[in-house]
Amino acid sequence: MDNACIPHQCHLPTPVSYSFRKENIFNITFFDTPYDAAMDTIAKRKQLGSHVRRLRNEHQINRKQFALMIGMDRGYLAGIETGKYNATFDKLVDIADGFGITLSELLEGVGEPEDAAHDSH
Repeated sequence: MDNACIPHQCHLPTPVSYSFRKENIFNITFFDTPYDAAMDTIAKRKQLGSHVRRLRNEHQINRKQFALMIGMDRGYLAGIETGKYNATFDKLVDIADGFGITLSELLEGVGEPEDAAHDSH
């Protein structure tokens, strides 16, 4: 017999409700606690962007200079810093390399509550 899950014996979370928003983003509620994946992702992008901007300011380099240094369009860098654009893995590596830090250091604090993210610096 295979290890298929028998419905009454499964201990997986059961969705309470499903809904679609105007932007066609799926909103799921588990255990009566809403989880908005789109807003969570936007908040994380903004945290990352703030960290990139903070690092750039610490290195005393303007956006145009940094973008040229790492081979990125200045507008695209601005979009990353504001959380408007979703940076690709390659672009994140370029940014980390430009600051002389690891990718892990670049992403440090992203996804943590705002207070915890700022306390780590």
